[in-house]
Amino acid sequence: MVYTDKEKKEIARSEYSKLNVGEDVLIEKEKKIGYVSEVFGQPPEKDMVSSLEDLKARFQGALSGLNGYIVTDKKITQETRPEDVHEVTILFEGSEAKFDQNFTGAVRDWVLTDAPTALQISMAKRLGIKTGKISQLDAASKEVKVAMDRYPNARFKFYAHSLGGLNLQASLGSLEDKYLNRVDGAYIYEAPNLYPQLSDEEKKQVDKIKYKIYNFIDKRDLVTWEHSEEGN
Repeated sequence: MVYTDKEKKEIARSEYSKLNVGEDVLIEKEKKIGYVSEVFGQPPEKDMVSSLEDLKARFQGALSGLNGYIVTDKKITQETRPEDVHEVTILFEGSEAKFDQNFTGAVRDWVLTDAPTALQISMAKRLGIKTGKISQLDAASKEVKVAMDRYPNARFKFYAHSLGGLNLQASLGSLEDKYLNRVDGAYIYEAPNLYPQLSDEEKKQVDKIKYKIYNFIDKRDLVTWEHSEEGN
């Protein structure tokens, strides 16, 4: 389905909705983009676990604070085969901002993910020193591959905001060629620039699909840190 820029922004906003498996995902209160098939950060549904790696990725995401949704064009039931799904939308939520309501989630995002990743980006850009992925970014990368393996006939679109954009950038860099040709688009809103921290191989993979990646940046926003005219 084709969406306007405004509708794409609304899809990204739905990352922050409190949705359960099986629920409709609506924009503008009436336009359905699909059904929630999986929720990051929650124990997996029994029929959603396809391998040990799948299970490990889900629990790694839960422990590291990964939040978001996998949305499919068909509602997943006992009668639905994963092969019958043709469109998948993955939504990555940004940092938890309400310390008073979800202190643990906020600490996982801001203290265990945002701050060390910012340090990594700075070290990579200024000193050429690169270290491995923070746990949440690694979990996101694994979850994306698991989803693309689970729905082998589906085309994928990605939406992310803020910290979610870091998770998405890391995920795109981790994809081998067999996955890249199934990416229809990636829409990233107000996220830091992870590109300096990517390995040469990861940059090579991202560069292959740059024409499918849309970064929306307000340079006055400190969150969009380290973006420049080149090297994004």
